[in-house]
Amino acid sequence: RQTLTVVDIRVGSPDGTRTVNGAETIQFTARTVRGVGAGSDYTLVSAYTSAVANETILLAAGTYTLSAKLTLAKVGLTVQGVSRDSGLINTTAARGTEDRLIEINATSVTLRSLTMAGWQAIAVAATAGRGYQVWLNGTAANTTTIDDVKFSNDNIRVSIYNGTANGLTVTTSRFEGYLYRYGIRGAGTGMSIT
Repeated sequence: RQTLTVVDIRVGSPDGTRTVNGAETIQFTARTVRGVGAGSDYTLVSAYTSAVANETILLAAGTYTLSAKLTLAKVGLTVQGVSRDSGLINTTAARGTEDRLIEINATSVTLRSLTMAGWQAIAVAATAGRGYQVWLNGTAANTTTIDDVKFSNDNIRVSIYNGTANGLTVTTSRFEGYLYRYGIRGAGTGMSIT
């Protein structure tokens, strides 16, 4: 089991520091944090299922393999790793043209300090150029934040698809590998990329 330390860094913070071993819920005054240890029985999907709006899922360093698309539909949810090189999310699911690794269906969702690695299976001619790593599902995904995320996979269609979500913010993120279409694609307004 891994140990995570959660530090409340707000100015005048009354909540201090908490330690998470494996999987545990920590309640701060303004936010609940669910810790997930890589390789534990408490998975990213389990943590998401248990979470409610405005919570944080904190991932220990390691690999988190999904068997199907993960849909984030809880307002204000944050999924955060230790650093963009230490929390890797991938999938064993089939790769169809419109398949997604993560689909966001709620406002104010944040992905922070992660690696979106996409599909484990190496693309062959029949699957090359398919799949989306993060899909923002219309205005339901307004004000999504993607901070310090590495998008890494070869032969995918698009890393971030922003259909019509408004207020997407992408900061200090990195795109690597071969993309068939775009790193970021879509028609939302008020997008900020730094």
